[in-house]
Amino acid sequence: MNIAPIFINVNSKNNQNTQNYNRMSNPLAMPKYKNQLTQDTVSFTAAKFNEHVYFNFKKEYPRFERIATTYLDTTEAVANQLKAYGVKFVREMFEATAIKEPDSRLSKVTRAKTFESRDLIRTTVFMDNPYDVSVLFDKIIPEYKKRGYNVANIDMSVRDLMEKS
Repeated sequence: MNIAPIFINVNSKNNQNTQNYNRMSNPLAMPKYKNQLTQDTVSFTAAKFNEHVYFNFKKEYPRFERIATTYLDTTEAVANQLKAYGVKFVREMFEATAIKEPDSRLSKVTRAKTFESRDLIRTTVFMDNPYDVSVLFDKIIPEYKKRGYNVANIDMSVRDLMEKS
């Protein structure tokens, strides 16, 4: 099956690509390709795939930087508001690496088999008692939701999560 456009031949009546067509009944000519397509599929090499990821990363970096800065500001505000509950945030640890490197992004895209990997920005809050997940569910997540962030719903209760670990 050929997947190639058919062009109107306006320059030459004796185009050699039209030999198989009746010129009187069909004024259309096949394009001047040496090798016609033999399949209707296209494949890409890993190098092209990598180039695509790196090119898009470089192109979108200023936007990623703005998102990362906003997210760091939000995380810092949430941590400062919840200091009494043992929540801490050290901004200096994450400012330089808030955006995942292209290699990390490439690894994620390769594993997920989609360009829609959503965890491009990273940061961490620390808690005095990391086993007290009630602070996460009752304090931290609601604060992010108040600020307009979408947080995935968790079907398990805190008790079930604690028993599972």
